[in-house]
Amino acid sequence: MTGIIDGAARRDRVTVEVWLDAAVTDPLLAEHLVALQLAVPLDAIAMARFIRGLRHGAVPGWSFSQLQSGGVTRPIPGPALAEFLGQLYEAEGGVLPALQILHMRIFGDRGDQRGIDPALLALGRKFLVDQRTYVEENTKEDHGIATIARVSLVGESAALAAAAVCRALRGEPGSESYYSREYDTLCGVLMKSFPRVVLDEIVAHKARRGLAARFFGGHVRNDDDIDQAKIVFDETVALAWVLDAPADRAPMLAELVPYSRKVEETGLLEWSSFALALIAAAPDPVPTLVNFGRRFFTGSGSGPFSARFVRRRPLVAVMLTHDDVRVRNWARSTSQALEESILRWDERDRDHESRFE
Repeated sequence: MTGIIDGAARRDRVTVEVWLDAAVTDPLLAEHLVALQLAVPLDAIAMARFIRGLRHGAVPGWSFSQLQSGGVTRPIPGPALAEFLGQLYEAEGGVLPALQILHMRIFGDRGDQRGIDPALLALGRKFLVDQRTYVEENTKEDHGIATIARVSLVGESAALAAAAVCRALRGEPGSESYYSREYDTLCGVLMKSFPRVVLDEIVAHKARRGLAARFFGGHVRNDDDIDQAKIVFDETVALAWVLDAPADRAPMLAELVPYSRKVEETGLLEWSSFALALIAAAPDPVPTLVNFGRRFFTGSGSGPFSARFVRRRPLVAVMLTHDDVRVRNWARSTSQALEESILRWDERDRDHESRFE
């Protein structure tokens, strides 16, 4: 039928439009409306027809995913497309296709070096601040959502919109769940463009650790120090944020930021400059050091499990001569705990190996 519609439209487009209007409510054709409509170029009339199809309820929301490919939305005026996508987002099963279609239109406009219509930018912000955007089934659209964020979160009131995005990612107050299990790219975009907003809306609100860590590159998987150099955040902004309330905020960031770096010449670890700044900023450095110390256990690496503790010996040793007695006391107790961990895990490894001899 699409071939018939294509051929007929070349001779009598008005009649074809009548046919397509009738398909909206036809018991057999309604579920195929998107495919039939794609037989002719899309325009504002087609968007109005799609909206009627959504309201009628016979056109399945998933079928609109066909609009994300091949640049088919390119000729549609921005306001008309925005109105339709807003309606699609609210329809059952429509959130994901609405996000995908908007992403591909933005991707196409940028590739064609065309300005993105303000109506689409406003719609992008609306999608970004809605918690439904971040449900688990949408996680594979992380890159597309991040693209929407890059173009939509600019200009006037962008910081306020970014704050609302962070709140949407946090979830409802008191909720036992959080979004962003797979939204690393979006978290990176927010952290790069709005570091203070992230600190205020994510870290200061004590968002779940798994969520907050994603804004800093996911520290658990990076505590082996192999990838920490890839983690970039505005240290100047972060330190200024800490200094506004150092007793509370220095320990918070100690749970999230990379705290060490490898000395290339020796392969040993030393404190990162930002970690040292956090320790120095805190009125009482011990809670900050304790939070760093808790992370000695995490990460991955080759060789025996105890190697992760062996590699952290220099971090503790350098604090044994610190000017602050509180730091020295922490270093002594942590050094003892570190050695006990090394012995314990070596014993476990030997016991495990002996069972297979």
